[in-house]
Amino acid sequence: MENSNLKDLIEKYLSAYNTFNTDGMIGVLNENIHFRNISKGEVNSETKGIQEFRTLAEQSNQVFSQRRQVIKNIIFAGDKAEIAGHTWHTPSVVNTTTLAKRSS
Repeated sequence: MENSNLKDLIEKYLSAYNTFNTDGMIGVLNENIHFRNISKGEVNSETKGIQEFRTLAEQSNQVFSQRRQVIKNIIFAGDKAEIAGHTWHTPSVVNTTTLAKRSS
């Protein structure tokens, strides 16, 4: 696959991700997707296969009321791509007990 085609798929995925469209995200992925989320140099989430990925995506949709991921860099290697990005999240639920402890 050409880099421009792969980049188009990545952009479609991110558009779906940013709008909480799980079916749109799944629609551009291979059945054998191996997904790893790396934060601060550590893998904090990993799935193998489309069903595990769907489960994680649907769980994540419940955690945030807003989110936006932006591509900083893409490294292409054959038919694979590694994406460095930045994500902003707004939690769906705020724990008022925690907030009260912080403000006292």
